[in-house]
Amino acid sequence: MTILCIILNYTPEHWIFFCGESMNHETNDIRRFIQNRFSDPELDSFCFDYFPDVKNNFTVGMSKSQKVQMLLEHCQKHGRWQDLRAALERERPAAFAQEVGSAPQVVPPPQPGQPPQRNPRQIFISHAHQDADFAHRLADDLQQRGWQPWIAPDSIRPGEKWVEAINRGLAESGIFVLVLTPDAVNSGWVRDETNVAIELQREGKLRLLPLLLKPCDLPPLWRVYQQIPFQTDYDKGLEALLTELQPETMRHLQALYRQMQTALAAKDWQRVINLGREIEVAYPGFREVAARITEAQEGKKRQAEQEKELAVLYEQLAAAVNREDWDNVLTMGKAIQAVNPNYRDVSRQLAQARESLRQKQQAAQQRQRQEQFASFVSFGRKNWGWLLFVAFVVSLAIWGTRQWAGGGTETTPASRTGEAAEVVNVEPTDTPTPTHTNTPIPPPTNTSTPEPTSTNTPAPTNTPTPTPTLDPNVPPPNAVLHDTWTRPADGMVMVYVPGGTFMMGSDDSDEDADSDEKPQHEVTLDSFWIDQTEVTNAQFADFVAATSYQTTAEEEGSGYIYTGSDWKLIEGADWQHPQGPGSDLSGLDEHPVVLVSWDDAEAYCAWAGAQLPTEAQWEYAARGDDGRIYPWGNKFDGSRVNYCDTNCTYDWRDANQNDGYATIAPVGSFSPAGDSWVDAADMAGNVWEWTADWYGDYPDSPQTNPTGPATGTFRVLRGGSWFNFRRYLRAASRYVVNPVVRIYSVVGFRCVLAPGS
Repeated sequence: MTILCIILNYTPEHWIFFCGESMNHETNDIRRFIQNRFSDPELDSFCFDYFPDVKNNFTVGMSKSQKVQMLLEHCQKHGRWQDLRAALERERPAAFAQEVGSAPQVVPPPQPGQPPQRNPRQIFISHAHQDADFAHRLADDLQQRGWQPWIAPDSIRPGEKWVEAINRGLAESGIFVLVLTPDAVNSGWVRDETNVAIELQREGKLRLLPLLLKPCDLPPLWRVYQQIPFQTDYDKGLEALLTELQPETMRHLQALYRQMQTALAAKDWQRVINLGREIEVAYPGFREVAARITEAQEGKKRQAEQEKELAVLYEQLAAAVNREDWDNVLTMGKAIQAVNPNYRDVSRQLAQARESLRQKQQAAQQRQRQEQFASFVSFGRKNWGWLLFVAFVVSLAIWGTRQWAGGGTETTPASRTGEAAEVVNVEPTDTPTPTHTNTPIPPPTNTSTPEPTSTNTPAPTNTPTPTPTLDPNVPPPNAVLHDTWTRPADGMVMVYVPGGTFMMGSDDSDEDADSDEKPQHEVTLDSFWIDQTEVTNAQFADFVAATSYQTTAEEEGSGYIYTGSDWKLIEGADWQHPQGPGSDLSGLDEHPVVLVSWDDAEAYCAWAGAQLPTEAQWEYAARGDDGRIYPWGNKFDGSRVNYCDTNCTYDWRDANQNDGYATIAPVGSFSPAGDSWVDAADMAGNVWEWTADWYGDYPDSPQTNPTGPATGTFRVLRGGSWFNFRRYLRAASRYVVNPVVRIYSVVGFRCVLAPGS
C-alpha cells in the first residue's frame, strides 16, 4: 500500500502525525534492524559515537530493547531521524539497503592529508546538553548577525560520528565559545573540547571566549580567561560578546546609538528615525532602538500637530506684546516653552514681559505713595488751624504726664539718648535679629519656638512620647510635629508632617513667580512622613547591592553634565561616576545621589517601602501653612542654602555670598539654619528633587490630596540646586524635565510615607 504524505509544517511531531502509517512502518523496520544487527555492547558503542546524549542516559540493568526504544524516541523528538538512518547505513551498508532501504547520501569524513580550512567567522559553541536552549538561542542570534555557528547536534552531518564531527568543528572554527555552568564543568565532552581549544589558542589557531551563564567552580586552567557575563541580562551579554568579536563594528554602532540619544533629547525625530534604521540593519534588536524609532515616529507626528498649535499661540503672544498685555504674554510664553523651550524668540519676549511688569509694579507703588502724600498735604492745608490745636493739646498732655511722674525732674541727655535708641531698635530691617531665629531647636529638647511669621503652625508641647509600635517597619502612631522615625530599609531619618491646609503656588505679590505657579489655590493634605534629607550615595549603593539594580544612565551609557557652557551628554556618566569617566564616589558617601532618572528614584523608594512625594506634599513640607517663600521664611538668606554663589563659576552667580561649596554639598550641611518648619533639610538648593507628579496647569479650586495629571510628557522637579540662583530656590518654584531622556548631574530625590504604611 502506498501512502501519500502531505507535510504542512515540517517538525518531527507533524511528520509523525501526517505520515503516521508510513513512519510507523519505517520505525518498526529500523527497530528490528537494530535488534538483529547490533549486540548490546555494539549498540552502546554506536550510541557513544553518534548519539552521546542517548548513551549518557543508559542505566545499569537497562535491556537492549529499552535502549533501542530510547534511541528511536530521541531521534523522533529532536528531528534526527535522518541522522539515525545515515549512521545505520554507514555502519551496516549492505544489510541496511536490503532490510530498510536507501538513506540520504552519507558525507564521508575528511580524508587524511586534506585538513579542513579554518573559517575565522565560524564559532564553535561548546555547552552541556542541559544548557541547549540557551546555546541554540545564542547560535540563532549569531547567525542572524552574519556569523556561522557550529553547534551539536545541528552541525553534525548525516552518518558522521560524534567524535568525527567534534574534531571537524574544532578544526574548521576560528572562535570557540564556552558556555559556563556547573553542568558544563561536569560534562566530559565540554572538558575535552575546552582543553583542546586552549591548546589550539596557544598555537594561534583559535580564539577562546568563555560566557558565564551560571556561577560555577572552574578548573584552574580555565580561570585565566576573561568571562563575558550572561547571568542577568542576555541582550547585554550578547552585545558584549559581539563587541569582542567585531570591536570596530560595535564601536560604530555604539557611536550611532549615542547620536540617536542626543537627537532624541533634542527631539530631532527624523534623525532619530534615520539613525535607528541604520542601527537596525547592522544589528537587529540592538538595545531599545526599535522602541526609540516608534517613539520618534509618534513624536514626529505630535511635533507636526504642536507646530500648528505653537504657531497660533505665537501669533496670540505677539498680539499681546503689541498691546502690552504682559500678563497674557507670560501665560502664553510659558505654555509655548512647556512644549518647546527654544521656540523662536519667546525667551526674549518673556524677559521683556517680566521687566515691564516689574516696572509697572514699581510705578504703581510710587504713584500710591505720591497720592498718599498729596492727600496728607491737602488735608493739612485745609485744616491747619485744627492740626495746630491738636498738636498743642498733645504736647501739653505729654509735658503734664512727665511732670507728674518725674516730680518735675528734667529729662537728661542720657535718657533722651536711650529713648532714641529704643526708637531705632524698633525700626524694621531685612535682617532677622539673633533672638528671632526661624530655625526650631531640634529634638529632644522640644522647646523650639515657631517663626514669628507663622500663624497656624502647631506649637511643640511636652506631650509624653507615645508607646513605640511593635513593628519596627511601621512609623509610630500618634506622631506630632518634630517627631522623627528611622526607616529600617536604608537607615533614613524621616520627619513627621502633620496634615493641614495651605495655599499652594504663588500670587501676584511674589515678583519672582512664574505663571505655572498660578493660580494659587487651597490644598488640604493628610499627614505623612518625609525623608529629612535627600537620599545619599551610600544609601543608593546599599539598594543596588541588595537588588542588582541598574540605573537608566548605566543602561544607556551616558548622562547630562554641565560643561561650563551647556549641558552635554557625557558617555560613561552615571551615579557611580557623577563627573563622567575617571570620577568616582570617593569621599562622597553623604552626598545626595545624582544622575538618577525618575524611574530610578521610584524604584528606590519602592524598595525602601515608600514612594516619591507629590508636588503638594513636597511644597507643604517646604513652606507650611503660613505661605513662606523659602523654607526658613520670607527673606532670602544665602547663608542658609547651597546655591550658585561666589564659588560658582557661572555668569548668574551671586558674588556677594559664600556658602562654602562650589558644587554639591553633603546632605544636611545647612541644617538646622536652612531647615523647613518640619525640620526637613535641603528643601532649597543643593540638588533638584523628583516628585511623583506629571507636569500640568494648576486648578483654580480647592483640592484634597492632589496627585497631578493622570498622564503627561514631563515630570516635575522641586527645590532648585547649587547650580541655580535664588529665584529657583523658592518653595513654589516648579521645573519640568523629560523623565526618560534627560538624566542630570544636579537631580536627586527623597521619599515620603503615609502613617501606618
